[in-house]
Amino acid sequence: MKANLNDTARFDGPDSILTKEKLDKEVQDASEEHLLNASMKFNLLNHTPIGGAVRVVVTTDMADTNLYDSQFDTSLGFIKEINFNAAPTDPQSGLVTGTNQREVEIGLTRREIQLFARPPVRYGYQFLLNPSDHFVFLRYSDFVEILGEVNIAVLIDDENN
Repeated sequence: MKANLNDTARFDGPDSILTKEKLDKEVQDASEEHLLNASMKFNLLNHTPIGGAVRVVVTTDMADTNLYDSQFDTSLGFIKEINFNAAPTDPQSGLVTGTNQREVEIGLTRREIQLFARPPVRYGYQFLLNPSDHFVFLRYSDFVEILGEVNIAVLIDDENN
């Protein structure tokens, strides 16, 4: 498919819910001062001729019907954005010749860490593709993939348990 993006193209991914059953008991039981630090790690693969960004949205607001609208309540969640470049392309054909990989680790603030300790936590992602200044070729084999994880360090005090 031959395409020319005149404006940012937005694609909303499905949202998921992190329930109490999926969260380590140590994180749930930890007092605020025992939640030491946390980070979100992402591995992003882009096999398209278009660059852009991925927005990762996290919230404890279960009443919000649309994670990606402008009514997002930042007191109940946060948004992190990861930029990515277009994959390498053949200058003659315009077809993608490889995959652009980006590994990112984003540290979380104390307030953001505390959100994960109080499930349920709703999360999702949104792809924002940059406008193209010329026609690009997209094939059925082109893709953007993101894999992520959250790591939380907790101090476990055996003397008080």
